[in-house]
Amino acid sequence: MEGNDWFLTYRVLRADGVLVTRADVDADGAGGTDWLSVKVYNLGTSAAVANDAVFTDTVTNTAANIAKHLMLADTSGTLLTDGFWNGVDSTGYNFFYRLGSQSWMKGGNRYKIELDVGLTAATTDSAHGSVSYGNVRWASIIYVKPMVGA
Repeated sequence: MEGNDWFLTYRVLRADGVLVTRADVDADGAGGTDWLSVKVYNLGTSAAVANDAVFTDTVTNTAANIAKHLMLADTSGTLLTDGFWNGVDSTGYNFFYRLGSQSWMKGGNRYKIELDVGLTAATTDSAHGSVSYGNVRWASIIYVKPMVGA
């Protein structure tokens, strides 16, 4: 609904199919780099993708920032199925991002949200050696329902 914050929840997996945890984005505990990038594009009322983002955000790799967005401290944790997940399924989510209401969020428009999580974790096996999990990227489309009908 127009004028509301957006609460984005996802179940994010590494390339090997394991749930992304806090250790995957700051394996050495050093922090200090951007690990999350968010870009929002106004699609208007059509399917064409806009070239310029109407909103961008980067989140610095600190323990507090990671804990705010990644719900799992380790792979033994339980995924969340609270009100933010809104009954999507019984499995739950491990990633949360809140985008506060802003003037560019116009009722009747659609927006593409691109998220990019940089993983510092790697795996080592006999066939491949040490391989970084790299980045996990995904996108969602949000439709903003107008407060009043046209």
